[in-house]
Amino acid sequence: MALQDQGQDGGLPRRREELEEVYAGRMGSTFLRWRFQPGELEAVLGHDWSRLGRRLFIDPERGEVTVMETSARHAVTAELVAFLLGHSTLALSIQLVATGRTTWSAPGSRRIEADNSFYLGSSAERLLSARRNNEMNDDEFARENPPELVVEMERSHGDAGRSEAYRSFGVAEMWRIDAGSDHALSVEILNLHDGARAVERSAVLPGLTPEVIGRVLEVGRTEGPVVMQREVIAAGIRRRALLHGRVWHGPRP
Repeated sequence: MALQDQGQDGGLPRRREELEEVYAGRMGSTFLRWRFQPGELEAVLGHDWSRLGRRLFIDPERGEVTVMETSARHAVTAELVAFLLGHSTLALSIQLVATGRTTWSAPGSRRIEADNSFYLGSSAERLLSARRNNEMNDDEFARENPPELVVEMERSHGDAGRSEAYRSFGVAEMWRIDAGSDHALSVEILNLHDGARAVERSAVLPGLTPEVIGRVLEVGRTEGPVVMQREVIAAGIRRRALLHGRVWHGPRP
């Protein structure tokens, strides 16, 4: 449904019922879409979409806005990812700042929001310094400094351009986490500096592989945070990183 077809308030959607349901994700979330014409882009970019859902993606090339109504499992998994990142960076002596649902404007008027985003090492130190010295707020910092890692749960038909949008903004790595047909978590690590290529291990968090990430998150979901922390230790993340000669000797927490 295009903006020009709506009469009230410029036709901008204000209720969930005004959007087209695309489909339900494997974690139970619902993906919603709004179509618009090229001349309506300015109004779309200025609209507050947060009341209709999260993980916003505005794609001018397709003329589509996609938002998500998240399920409980989706929300829990996002929290577990942040928990995993906290313990992993502690083991690797890497500074970490989680910025959650930050929205970025990428080249070409795209607007995009991840489930989780993380600054690591020296960029995390710069963000903390900016906070301490009141130099800029987090949104201002994000506009000038892409995070090292973004994480997204549940794939949709509208995700085709998301990795390219993150790459154009300068993000180094993207994790895609979804539930498979057997409801077990599937994890994919994309190196965005190398054409969004799937890789066997993380470059920004050495020692983490898709298998380790999936196993630890599933333990957290079914056994709780205490057992999950033990699983992180048992995974030997620092030992794995040392074996591959890739421990980040950046600023210590």
